This record gives sequence, C-alpha cells and structure tokens, in this order.
Amino acid sequence: FDERGVVDDADVLRQRDAAAIRCLSALDREIDGAGVAGRELPAALAEARAKFSRLCELIVSGAATKAGGRLRDLEIALVRAEDDLVEARAAHLRQAVQRRRRGDPPPMSAPEANEAREALQRAHALLVVELRQIAGRAALGLIEVVGTQGLARVLRIVGRAHGDPLLEQLQRHVRWAAAQRDTEGDLEPPPEARRPTAAPPVRLAAFADETSLSVAEDEALTRPEGLDGYTDLRDAPGLEGLRVARRHGELVALKEHLDGKSAACRRELRALKALKHECVLRLQGFFSQGSAVHLELEWCAGGTLEAWCRRHLGAGGMADVEA
Repeated sequence: FDERGVVDDADVLRQRDAAAIRCLSALDREIDGAGVAGRELPAALAEARAKFSRLCELIVSGAATKAGGRLRDLEIALVRAEDDLVEARAAHLRQAVQRRRRGDPPPMSAPEANEAREALQRAHALLVVELRQIAGRAALGLIEVVGTQGLARVLRIVGRAHGDPLLEQLQRHVRWAAAQRDTEGDLEPPPEARRPTAAPPVRLAAFADETSLSVAEDEALTRPEGLDGYTDLRDAPGLEGLRVARRHGELVALKEHLDGKSAACRRELRALKALKHECVLRLQGFFSQGSAVHLELEWCAGGTLEAWCRRHLGAGGMADVEA
C-alpha cells in the first residue's frame, strides 16, 4: 500500500482471508477450552475473537465491493441536496427581488430553503457515517476497502468533518491520492437518478422575443383571465386607448396597445417594469388579448400631466406644457 497507494493483489488478499479464518478458528478453540476448564476468559481474547469474526463476515459478504455502490448513492444524494439548496436560495432571492421591484416588503422567511438546508445536513451526516464505517473496516483488516472508487472525492467534499485519524492519514497519503485520481472520474448520476430537465419559462405570445417578460419571472404581474378579471370597465374621458376598471374593488387604468409586438409597446413595458418611483405610474399587471396587449396601471384621479401643467403655469412655463 505504501508503494502503490492501493491493495489489489488477489493472492495477497486470499492469504489474508485464509489467515483470518485460521485465527478465528484458533480463538474459538481457546475460548471453548477456557469454558470447559472453567477458566476466566481474558477480555483481550474475547475482543480479538469479536474482531476476527467481524472481519470474516465482511470478507464473506463482499463488503469491500459493496462499499463503492453505497458510497456513490450517498454522494449522489449529497450532490442532489446541494443543488436543491442552491435552487431554493435562488428562488427566495428571485422572489425578494420581484417584491422589491413591485414596492412590496421582502419575504419574511424561506421555508423551502430551510427544508433544503436540513436535507443537506442529513445527507452530509449519512455520508460521514459511511466514511467512518469504511475506516473501521479498513482498521479491522479489510484494507482493500480504501481503494473504493470515489473515496478521495467524497473526502474532499466532507473535508475534516469525519474526525477519523485513519481517513486523515489517507488524505495525506500522496500515492493513495494519485491512485484515486486515476480511477475516480467524474460523478455522473445514472440516467434513472437524474432530475428531469426543467422546461423553459412559458412566454406570452405577444412578447416572444428577446425583450419579452416570462410568466415564470413575473407571475405576479400576469393576468391570465384577461378582461374578464375586471369589472365596471369604461373609457377614460378624453384619453384615447385608456380605460378605467375595477380589479378586486380597486380602480385601475388599462392602457391598450393594439399591436402588442410593436417596439413602442415593448419599450413602454420594459420602462414601466424597471422604473420604481412615486412620481412614475406603477405597472400592476399585463395580459394579451388577441394581437393587443393591455397594461394595468395604478389609477391617478388627478388627471393628465399636461392638464396639471396648464393649471400650474408658474411651476414650469408654457415651454414645458408644449413639450
């Protein structure tokens, strides 16, 4: 092992197996003789017998071969838990950003992220337990178990959390690390363990280009029920293309773009989505109906900006009104 960093000599391992069986048989005879003679059984003898019995069980059951499969399954579970935590944190951050853009208070908690963090902690603990079991089996004499494929990679993931002296010694063993690198490869979950690829966000047909807003990203702004979601719908006096309606009892303004794919429509939608200020109309929602796109805006009962300028000429002057 010191020379090659791995024990894979079949003859040497067969000699080990035979020696273990001989030692166990000798210990059994000694224990049986002590029982017949009525002698007190030394504690060291009983401990040795238990260790050789366990080693023989591991050899017969093929524990060294099975260790690779268990380790791989636990590593995949840990990788999956890490990915889930990253996705949960990203979703929480995305929600916080969307609420900030709408002027809403940030979300108070992230239960999905907390659950994902707990799942990651459980996966990490199970992996540490498996590593300690591997170290214990190697200490018993099942030395080939330290050649388990991917063991070095798992130790890198876990770091020093295992707290096992033998594993720490392995991590410092240059030849063992080199042998592991030659065999470990990349962790690629089998097809049945892979997560389905997420479908791309559904986009409104009227904005199906690089400037569109996705329903997944702006779900709170979409109005899938269209005009049916509004009551008391009527034209705004003196304002072409603008209507007044009620949504959930509150007055809102509905601005219609007959050509939802026009540059003007996309430009206004992008601007309203980006601008968050008390002096700028707030975009509350949007939806497409046929080829037209409707923007739901907050209702300002004070009239148009032009009318306000005409009433307050001293504030800006005629040049501002004409502009």
